[in-house]
Amino acid sequence: MGAGTPLSGSFGVTVEGTSVAATEAAWLLRWLGADVVTSAGTGPGGPAIQAGAMRVPVAADGDPVRVWAESGLSALVGVPGQAPPAVDPAWLQRLRGQLAVLDLLAQRAGAAPLPADHDAAVLLGERAALVGHRGWGDTAPGGSCRMLRAADAWLAVNLARPDDIDMVPAWLELDGVDDGDVWSAAALRLPERPAADWLERAGWLGLPVAPVGPPPADDEQLAERGQGPIPVPFLPGPSGGERPDRRVRTVVDLSALWAGPLAASLLGRTGARVLKVEHRRRPDGARRGSRQFYELLNAGKDEVALDFDTTAGRAELRELCAAADVVIEASRPRALRQLGIDADELVAEHGVVWVSITGYGRTGPWSDRVAFGDDAGAAGGLVVMNDDRAPWFVGDAVADPITGIAAAIAALAGLAQGRGRLFDVAMRETVAHLVAGSPPARLRAPAGPDADATPDVDGGAVGWRLRSADGAWVRCAPASHRSPGSRHRRGTR
Repeated sequence: MGAGTPLSGSFGVTVEGTSVAATEAAWLLRWLGADVVTSAGTGPGGPAIQAGAMRVPVAADGDPVRVWAESGLSALVGVPGQAPPAVDPAWLQRLRGQLAVLDLLAQRAGAAPLPADHDAAVLLGERAALVGHRGWGDTAPGGSCRMLRAADAWLAVNLARPDDIDMVPAWLELDGVDDGDVWSAAALRLPERPAADWLERAGWLGLPVAPVGPPPADDEQLAERGQGPIPVPFLPGPSGGERPDRRVRTVVDLSALWAGPLAASLLGRTGARVLKVEHRRRPDGARRGSRQFYELLNAGKDEVALDFDTTAGRAELRELCAAADVVIEASRPRALRQLGIDADELVAEHGVVWVSITGYGRTGPWSDRVAFGDDAGAAGGLVVMNDDRAPWFVGDAVADPITGIAAAIAALAGLAQGRGRLFDVAMRETVAHLVAGSPPARLRAPAGPDADATPDVDGGAVGWRLRSADGAWVRCAPASHRSPGSRHRRGTR
């Protein structure tokens, strides 16, 4: 980022250890502008980040098979009734390094350490733990996204909304398709043309369809956004106006579904007051899903319902945003401008830290493309190949929680600077950063098969055991979730 980075001149940090997580934490802090010293040694309790008297633990590497089995994510890869593949967890360890940075920044701002149940693997698997999702190979755990083959490459096709299903005939240039046959029709039609043709048509129609695999070196979207071979997790804009120093930070959460609400939830756990602002007539779509999961993401937030279709509602929305320390949103910039909200103006004139979450970024030729967690994760390269060299999904809508963590880090870095700043957080890029250089691969135990074929009654990964490098059999842990916080408080304006 160069001069004027968010943490420039803020504090010095020592990162102990050379684990994957410690290396990622050191890189991220240095990139954000902190003065970082690395040490090969470790203090009491293992690797850590140290700033002043604070000591934030960083994950040690450990045996990769054991790390994966104990993560609780193995049930979200592979197919029922078969031994789950052991997936190289380097990307997960990098995410743990990022979460350690989030914890450090929160403590620097005076917050208590994050609770022990805020592990990266827990955040990735908690929806599955609550609703019972599991891996289905080339179908995402949620069921709406599938891997389909075009003439020259794989695509992740996500029909998450009723309108997406209705749009399939137009996308495939067919006269009509029965609702029950959309997947069969797509599987037959897609091999007739190159993936680029189908991606272009999907972009025109607003369908969440993505290329599968790590972005290529000549990727037009990354190039236009100034991203290198290893994309950075978010793009900070220039510094804006000064922000008043308040004892309690206020976060306005305009987002919906998973990534943005998770970011706001994490900021709430660090002591911020969070306002969840919704359109009175079009509330967060996550309300129609698991109530437990919705409460987990939104517990402790004050709820405000406004009518964005009225002049008074739009004026109050702008007033809330202008008074906020942080705004988190996941809308197209054009949509917000139509409501009278100009992020650049609020950053420059009011010192707001503005965190913008999109599928592919606010700029570039793909800026208007729609994305959800499963297809964005596949587009970032977080897939594993099966024995037939076909891609399987890794995790449940994995780009959502990964992006939520990145967005929370961006917000805390902006707050540490004391000035407004816009952070451009692209779901695909947050994932691509974690897997760049070492895409997830299937691990093979050095002696014998990877797993002991003892599945549980429903064929899930719990009950299977993976054999680690030392020859020990490690039972696959179930996915878990965080403890819920206090309930949200509802209000209407």
